[in-house]
Amino acid sequence: MTTPVKVVILPSATTAEIAAASPLPIGSLIYNTTILESISTSNMSVPSISADVSVITSSVTAPLASNITVMPAAPSANVNANSATVSGASGVGGTSSNGGFAKLSGGNGVGSGGGAGGYAYISGGASAGLAAGGAVTIVGGASALTPGPITITAGSGNGIAAPGANVTISAGGSLQGASGILTINGGVGSGSGGNGGDLVLHAGNGGTLAQGGNVYIRAGTVTSGGPGKVIQDIGLFEMTNLIGSQMLGLDSSKNISNMVIPGMISGFSMSYTSATTVTISSGYATNSTNTFAIQKSSSVLVNIANVGVVNGLDTGTFAPFSWYYVYVIGDSNGVNAIGGLFSVSSTSPTLPSGYNVFRRIGAVKSTSTLAFNEFYYKGEGIVRTCTYTTSIGNTLQLLNGSATSFATVGLGGSIPATSQSGILSYSFSPASTGDPLYIRPTGNTTTAANSLIVISDGNNLLRGQTVFVSNSSRQIDYQVGSGTASLAVLAFDDIL
Repeated sequence: MTTPVKVVILPSATTAEIAAASPLPIGSLIYNTTILESISTSNMSVPSISADVSVITSSVTAPLASNITVMPAAPSANVNANSATVSGASGVGGTSSNGGFAKLSGGNGVGSGGGAGGYAYISGGASAGLAAGGAVTIVGGASALTPGPITITAGSGNGIAAPGANVTISAGGSLQGASGILTINGGVGSGSGGNGGDLVLHAGNGGTLAQGGNVYIRAGTVTSGGPGKVIQDIGLFEMTNLIGSQMLGLDSSKNISNMVIPGMISGFSMSYTSATTVTISSGYATNSTNTFAIQKSSSVLVNIANVGVVNGLDTGTFAPFSWYYVYVIGDSNGVNAIGGLFSVSSTSPTLPSGYNVFRRIGAVKSTSTLAFNEFYYKGEGIVRTCTYTTSIGNTLQLLNGSATSFATVGLGGSIPATSQSGILSYSFSPASTGDPLYIRPTGNTTTAANSLIVISDGNNLLRGQTVFVSNSSRQIDYQVGSGTASLAVLAFDDIL
């Protein structure tokens, strides 16, 4: 042997055994017992040449002692290392011989003092310089019938109060470039009938009297700039067994932080405060384009007298007999506080400087005296019901109508462009017994008989309430047998 080597000496080696080591070419290094102990306590890092390291200056030919290990020194030229494979033996013979399994396991700890178990480590090789590091791939065995699954399970706590161990799967970080992406995919379907596999995130079940585990889906945060988002891209995103306060509660320990669920809204209830102001409660809502979650933990007062600023009117001046649509607005960069806004537009408000996301949460109607009709909004999801608490004269849409064939009544004065249904109050004065009152959506071909609201049993005044559905232009048709009818809107359904 002519290549220089490194020699590691076990603690039990004697001076004579060291001297008798062979073959040791010129240039080899011998580490003494002191250096070996240093190596053992520093994860086998190779020490630099010092007084504790001897350099062989002439070849030694005596037999090598059994407790001395010889390692070849690194060659000067590039030499690729051989791959190592750990696998179970293949089945041999017959038609159904099973392959043997391969097991990588840390050693068990022993002793009453609580010896720790050894760990098993799987690592791709690190790169020296700018080359790619080695990948780690774990693949279950393929099969025409039952492919082998992969199970990763942390250790269970065996003691009465011992917790189970965690499982952490992390993509690689980066100093300045993009950090690695962690991708967990359900199986990809193939062929004409292969369904895609589900991805299940399931917190652990609790014991008889214990609580089940939580599932946290949280976008990343940064010290400056906008926060990350949790976004549904394609397909159905469904959550089950969630209580509203746990899913969307404003306690930060319970939030699904900045989670974007298309169309979602919870809270942000609107209430009448004064003739020119409304209050918006705390809440959560996905913005109008389903790209950002607007979330606020306190209420906000919006005053239509303030123009061109947050918590006011977007543009223009307060006008009588006009619909004003109410929005929550936000800044996706996280600089400006979430607030409210009035706008005459039901879809595209003019946002103040610094704001770029919004979600409509209601609508209000002004009167001749530049005051809002008093109202009460109720509901939690995308459909809210607005009930008027003002004088019924402010929502009257037909007074003493006497059409004996279907005639159109516009309801736009009392229901916004975002509504097509609600509750009507009717007052019917029949001319004789058996006179009917009919109501139907304009353009509907339903016969009078199927549109019956009430039929008189004399010539007495009849009053009542009925649910209505209008066409997209907020119109209904009415007809009486004889006599007159008056109609007023008591409430409308607002689709957010």
